[in-house]
Amino acid sequence: METKPAFSAAVVEVLKQDNYLDWSVRVKTYLMAQDIWDIVESRSNSPTPENEAAFKVWSKTNDMALHVIQISCGPDTFSDIREITSARIAWETLAGKYKPKGPDPSSSMASVPLEEGKLDSSIKPGESDKKGNIDDGVEIYMDLYKALQIGNWNAAKEFLNRHPCAISAKITVRDQTALHVAAKAGHVHIVEELVKQMSGENLEIKDIYGLTALAQATYFGNYRIAECMLGKNENLISIGDDDGNIPVVLALYNGHLKLGCYLYRRTPLEILMPENGTMGASVVCEAIYNEALDIALDLVKRCPRLVFAQGVTGDSPFYALACMSDYFPSGNRLVFWKRWIYSG
Repeated sequence: METKPAFSAAVVEVLKQDNYLDWSVRVKTYLMAQDIWDIVESRSNSPTPENEAAFKVWSKTNDMALHVIQISCGPDTFSDIREITSARIAWETLAGKYKPKGPDPSSSMASVPLEEGKLDSSIKPGESDKKGNIDDGVEIYMDLYKALQIGNWNAAKEFLNRHPCAISAKITVRDQTALHVAAKAGHVHIVEELVKQMSGENLEIKDIYGLTALAQATYFGNYRIAECMLGKNENLISIGDDDGNIPVVLALYNGHLKLGCYLYRRTPLEILMPENGTMGASVVCEAIYNEALDIALDLVKRCPRLVFAQGVTGDSPFYALACMSDYFPSGNRLVFWKRWIYSG
């Protein structure tokens, strides 16, 4: 039986003496998919510790990228970067020692967006093609992306003033818009500015996982960001991800009860009816699993038929409640269930 290594690499083959080219392509693709490749490729100086917010974001991204590079090295190659604390310097150190002389096959894998980032080769840098795609060099949206990541609205605004079409472009390899990036980073002031400039329809753009920027925000529980987006487009409350999960379900699933209560109050009752899909039962199930029983009780009172309806995972509220033994101090589940449904 083959002995498994004591570490878990981010790629299928760790760096050895003779496989740098294949290894570098795989690691770069992985870092791009995690939205952290720019920290390796950037030639800008890191923020100073005095700029606490920016430095914190930079440090976290650098540490994540460095960790991926480290665990993707074999014992011998890891020794070359053991004492290095910069992901960029670690990458350059390995390239300097192990990269063969000649063209880099990964050079064509620049961080350009998918689909909307495909450019007309006849346009010049800084111009836009007929579809509004911007060619601002190889990594056409990197300056905007970095500004959004660290919360620099002035820099983001300058980029958008020069390239107005970027407001609705997909600027990452995950098909995220500027609004997705700002929402994920939690920069409320930037989200507010972007929403002012975007059409309501633009707020409905989904990333590669089928998430709108509002759905993205539910993973982090930011109430003010959700409120801002829904103020511009109320339809976002009913738009599901690729699995059909609407924002209230995602918020409850991630344990953000304040946001979940807010989204539940904004969600139209009709889309939660069992005849209109699985979302109503999913709301009740996630409310039960995450101890938001006020939401579960309210919705079941308004539609008792949801008790035995199936949510998106196949669970019913009845099953979900039966799984939560801590809810039954008396040990009599049936009595509690009847009292829960028919109280009031």
